[in-house]
Amino acid sequence: MNVDIVIDDDQMLTSIVGEMAAPQRRGNLLCMAAMAFTDLDAQELGPHGIRVNGVSPGMVRTGMTEKVYQDVAIAAARDALVPLGRVATPDDMADAIAYLLSPDARYVNGHDLVVDGGVTGNFLGRLPGLAQIPRG
Repeated sequence: MNVDIVIDDDQMLTSIVGEMAAPQRRGNLLCMAAMAFTDLDAQELGPHGIRVNGVSPGMVRTGMTEKVYQDVAIAAARDALVPLGRVATPDDMADAIAYLLSPDARYVNGHDLVVDGGVTGNFLGRLPGLAQIPRG
């Protein structure tokens, strides 16, 4: 299950699973709720100069998912699902968050930034190796 965490005072990290429904993924609801709170908080806090945005990462190669990527065929299949040709790294996510926290994003408010290399729209339940990722 993906859990939302607050980054700084005005940024939320959710998941692309909040962008679409997928069977047996109740965690989607938490992400969808965080996106709704992002919109609501942006409206309520904007007049006070506080911006509220979210980041929805796609597939990211991390320690939690490393077992999946040990299988070369699964790793290649996952890379092939991403229009940019590779699964994201934690640095890709950090750069997106840094942008939202920077002065360059000073007029971005109430937005959920999907950082997935263009994979949103693919059915998440068909990801190779999904069953190998621990839940909970």
